[in-house]
Amino acid sequence: NFRAEVPEEQRAEIAGNIHQVMQELPEKCPGLQEIGFYYGKTPWSNRDLACICRLDSYQALAEYQVQPDHLEVANRYVKPVTKERICFDLCS
Repeated sequence: NFRAEVPEEQRAEIAGNIHQVMQELPEKCPGLQEIGFYYGKTPWSNRDLACICRLDSYQALAEYQVQPDHLEVANRYVKPVTKERICFDLCS
């Protein structure tokens, strides 16, 4: 969810920026098959933002978690505007 201090009128633009940079990650992160990013409340969640990743294996997940491009997106775009994060990573 967004931090309370993030203005409501800026949230859609911020979410769009996050979505854009996340869509580049599968090309940069070996083992990351796809990444889905969702903004806004949905019937299946009480979160403002949702990111769902599909990876090749648990080994690929371990590598993704420390991959520099992934960490840059998390630290530069996601963490500054969110108050909490819950991760759902699917390995196939």
